[in-house]
Amino acid sequence: MHPLGYAPRPVKEAYDREVDNAVKQALLRTPAPTEAEKNVARIAALSNPPAQSKDLVEALQYVFREGSLKSVEDLMQERKVLLTDLAERKEWPKEVEGELERIYRSFTHREIFALAQPQKNLPGTLPSLDHTRHRSVAQGLRQVAGRLKLLSANNAWFAGARSLEEGLYPDRARSRARGIGMSM
Repeated sequence: MHPLGYAPRPVKEAYDREVDNAVKQALLRTPAPTEAEKNVARIAALSNPPAQSKDLVEALQYVFREGSLKSVEDLMQERKVLLTDLAERKEWPKEVEGELERIYRSFTHREIFALAQPQKNLPGTLPSLDHTRHRSVAQGLRQVAGRLKLLSANNAWFAGARSLEEGLYPDRARSRARGIGMSM
């Protein structure tokens, strides 16, 4: 399912072009630290900060360390590693949330759906994969999606993961009539 749902096809295609262009542009430049990140770094570098601000400084450092964007090189490396991990997966993952977090942090919604369907062409933002490797990556994604029933709905990527599962496992799709539960 497309992120724009039932929007007209030209609108969806324009959206996809814009997303592809935005991803390409983002990959071309290294993210610069924001003023807030610079200020936290300056505070953390103080030689003798007041004792009462120690916890606040540590909390700010944690937030900015976890919330900052990866460098382009790190992101591209993570994408390559993920594609290899998915293609070489031999067993069902034990820890689905960590796998999904890596996948949804590294690829766009559109890229994930294209990777999951070996008969589809890959968007230009992904490296070219031969048909055999694409099929292996799709099988790895099927194995991750096969464990989604264990996933908590509190994750930011839950909706995307749920729609991926419904696309790969239509027999598990939510009942359209009742809105909940498994379909018959």
